[in-house]
Amino acid sequence: MCIRDRSQFNLANTLRDLGRLDEAEVCYRKVLDLKPDHIGALEKLGTTLNDKGDREAAIKSYKKAIKIEPNFAEVYNLLGMTLKGVGRIEEAKVSYERAIEISPDLGGVKITWENIASKTVFVYVHILNGNDETIKSANRRTEEG
Repeated sequence: MCIRDRSQFNLANTLRDLGRLDEAEVCYRKVLDLKPDHIGALEKLGTTLNDKGDREAAIKSYKKAIKIEPNFAEVYNLLGMTLKGVGRIEEAKVSYERAIEISPDLGGVKITWENIASKTVFVYVHILNGNDETIKSANRRTEEG
């Protein structure tokens, strides 16, 4: 990373921390103009866009980051949260599953996964954790309820 894009990235992060999201977005985009494969800028741009309410643009930014760095678990987690936020639950499940596959100890993924209001997802989380007793219990509740 050259000094110019590093400076822009640092400025963008500072502006974001100050809650100046519009200005931060402009700076992240400038970083990407200088270095289109800047993973940090793509991730932070996605988060900034998500915070501004532009979920679809955030999803695009996260997906670009994943194309460049397919093993970035945190971006899969952020993508999953954003997809869940726009009601694309099946896509969110796939994204969370990939995040857990890459980094099984990424606690936020498991917490987010469990927060989806779906018994199927609840069961799936416990399958990933290998907790057979909970799976049987959840299956019983699903059949009964």
